[in-house]
Amino acid sequence: MLGPLFIGSGERLEKSEYVMDMQEKRIYVMDNIKMFEGLNRCKLLDKFEAEVMDSRYKVDLTRFIRNNNIPHAEYKQWAKYSYPADIDTNQKGTQIMAFIKDPYNMPYVPGSSLKGAIRNCMLNAVLINSGEKEGIISELASISQYESRELRNCLNKKSRELDVLFHSAKRTDNVSNAVNSIFQGLRISDSLPLPTDCLTLCSKLDTPVNGNAKQLPIHRECIAPGTVIEFDVTIDKKYFPYDEKDLYKFINIMYNNEKECFLSHFPDVQSAQGNVLYLGGGTGFVSKTAVYSLTDNRIKAVDAARKILENQFRGKHGKDLTVSPHMRKCTRYKMKTYDFGLCSIDFQPMA
Repeated sequence: MLGPLFIGSGERLEKSEYVMDMQEKRIYVMDNIKMFEGLNRCKLLDKFEAEVMDSRYKVDLTRFIRNNNIPHAEYKQWAKYSYPADIDTNQKGTQIMAFIKDPYNMPYVPGSSLKGAIRNCMLNAVLINSGEKEGIISELASISQYESRELRNCLNKKSRELDVLFHSAKRTDNVSNAVNSIFQGLRISDSLPLPTDCLTLCSKLDTPVNGNAKQLPIHRECIAPGTVIEFDVTIDKKYFPYDEKDLYKFINIMYNNEKECFLSHFPDVQSAQGNVLYLGGGTGFVSKTAVYSLTDNRIKAVDAARKILENQFRGKHGKDLTVSPHMRKCTRYKMKTYDFGLCSIDFQPMA
């Protein structure tokens, strides 16, 4: 990982479910049974339950522990897992979006996340090298007339049309049938489980073209930069006609296009070496779509992206003239700004 990685479990941790240890710079996520047993042992269970019943808002467990002088050695026994974090006062008393974990509370990355990221790189690379795309960008640029539901239907239809580019497996005569997708021949396992100490707490940081970043009250458990994540990748040449060298090429084509068409318009963009792609959630519109690969005319791509985003987020993207979206999705880790989900991928033969 070159930047923090977020893949959400769908769970949101309330402030009554974790402790932010400001001195130790560590997050303790509670096991409810252990916590209630511990509160009972400290003769504070009734008081805690009374606060839960009386408060209009969620009880802040960190504040409750501090106000009742519960020792660190006591409450850390209540945790089901913990991890180091750069904690500041802006993060206190807020929800945390949890990272996906296995039944043993070990974080991992689903293979489908990596496969989806590689597929998107391949789609972008094919479109960049294709001459039959201007019609699609013109259609996308005209969607400002649609309502949100119509917009979604239009985008889904165009997505299905683009899927056909990879339907060459010839299992049926109907080329639009998904059973003809070559991606049945690219199999990626879930990652090996990771220790919880590779997690960290990251806040969302919107970085505009003028560089005046704004920290938002959205906090995520993330895999920290520098973490190595391992997957098993199997290629069945019967269906998937590419090898790892081809995948490197696709990945680099997309990232270079993203740098040229999007990232180059922002200051202080994180430098990255290797075969670089964006993985996971919170990485932004450009890394998840193919709009900037549909045309050699960058102004047309900006126009299409602006209209799609303005339709979905009224009043927020109408002035995107030089680049759209006008924000990079970043965060800070150890006093340095990073892009969410930036990683370098390397394929090694299995022993």
